[in-house]
Amino acid sequence: MDEIDTQLVDDYRRHKVGQSRARSAAIEAGRPLTARIRRREYVLRPFGATTINKTIEILQTILTQAVEYKLIPENPAEGRRRRLAVPPKQAAHLESVDEIEALLQAAAGLDRQPRYRMAGRLPSIATLIFAGLRAHELCLLRWRNVDLANRKLRITRSKTKAGIRTIDIVPILHAALTDYKAGCDYTDPDDYVFPTGTGGIRDKDNVRNRVVEPVLEAADELLISKGRSPLPEGLSPHKLRHAFASILAALGTDPDTSKRQIGHTRYEFTLEVYTHDMASDPTQRVRLRELVNSTPPSTRTDEPPNTLAA
Repeated sequence: MDEIDTQLVDDYRRHKVGQSRARSAAIEAGRPLTARIRRREYVLRPFGATTINKTIEILQTILTQAVEYKLIPENPAEGRRRRLAVPPKQAAHLESVDEIEALLQAAAGLDRQPRYRMAGRLPSIATLIFAGLRAHELCLLRWRNVDLANRKLRITRSKTKAGIRTIDIVPILHAALTDYKAGCDYTDPDDYVFPTGTGGIRDKDNVRNRVVEPVLEAADELLISKGRSPLPEGLSPHKLRHAFASILAALGTDPDTSKRQIGHTRYEFTLEVYTHDMASDPTQRVRLRELVNSTPPSTRTDEPPNTLAA
């Protein structure tokens, strides 16, 4: 432990920066670096400054205890100069219909693979995008509140009063939920729509780690394989919800209805924070309308997977 000094911490930081640059260069060259984890190949994405800093913070925490135990005289990982400067963070959101299609196809691909021992990634992702649910709303959703006959989805528990709402189920989501329910083990009115394998309730961390993150990884691989840029860094279940505002705008939904279906009290907030370039670009608006009225990728193992358009 006494061999860890300030220079070694700085050398580690520079090494991680070099690794990150190598990963970025490989992706830009169309030859991404990969690692095999549990029999699956993952694209090695570049590290952000925040990620590198967090590893140094863990080291600092460990060495703080070493100082308290008088194993070392001082903590070489302390101080702002040991950290990388963190650039202003650009808000992450889905920027194109291509990205939405990649997510849906990636989710369907994972659902087709039995080794993942869980289904429902495609309808989960579709519900986040095409109904604008928050992660905790997705976890709490029960079948009694999914009215497929009348194409309505009711949110009865949310973090705000405005979050209690009724959402119109668009055709692509209706098809995804209908197909999913037909093969679901838990379909009683009080069963959760997206439960754990034993029928229990998921939490938002489970949704992020078990549902969304694997889909983001697979979508990146799909986009890169087609010579396209990977998804924006920093996407989360909540960021997928932002796409719903752009979809409503593309469908010509009036401001008051958009506000209520998203679960906001002010449309100005929806317009400023949630509606992105897809809503204003004429080509993207047309493609969004076409996507909303299309059918989702198949999750059946006996059907060939849909492929991203060249």
